Amino acid sequence: MTGNRFVSDVSLLDALMRKTEELGKEMRGAAQEYEDGIAETRNWFGLTDSYALETGPDTERAQEQFREAPEAAADTFDGLHTALGQAKYEILGASNWANDEIALGQAATDGFGSGTGGKR
Repeated sequence: MTGNRFVSDVSLLDALMRKTEELGKEMRGAAQEYEDGIAETRNWFGLTDSYALETGPDTERAQEQFREAPEAAADTFDGLHTALGQAKYEILGASNWANDEIALGQAATDGFGSGTGGKR
């Protein structure tokens, strides 16, 4: 509370929300870059010979895991961004409520102690 107001500074939350949004986009971009980068050599191990049949499934599984990792990180940053937005909403709601209550309290006590009311 500052003076007669409840102050909630959400600028740090705003900055963190921007950063989590940025990181989520970067992670999705990294996943796409990886996908684009391996596109030309995806089946380097061959298609139908014994080496391809032995090596291919493990290689494809590993490639998929490498692609999924930055996607999972992006999902985490997206979730964090959403949670921070909810926290900001709650903080601002509490701030508005507190300021309304402060104003009501001040209105109820206006004139108190000024000698204009009550019995003497």
